[in-house]
Amino acid sequence: MNTSDKNFSRVCLMLEQLEGDYKLLCNLVVDEMAIRQRVELDGEQMHGYVDICNSSKKGDCLPEAKETLVFLVTTINGPFKIPAGYF
Repeated sequence: MNTSDKNFSRVCLMLEQLEGDYKLLCNLVVDEMAIRQRVELDGEQMHGYVDICNSSKKGDCLPEAKETLVFLVTTINGPFKIPAGYF
């Protein structure tokens, strides 16, 4: 998992800072995106495998990830989008 509660708290803090004289209206968008299949070693861990719900399996028996689930906060009455997390 690439996102923790700290990232969602960061989004809330950013929204509070951007809120000026008017109330921001926001929308949480959840979307599935295709990603490039690629397995990498960062020196300690292998990245690129499906690891949600497969925590007991290790190594080559895991399938390579080909999609990600993205959470994006967009404003209805403002011009910005903030990525809240991805899994």
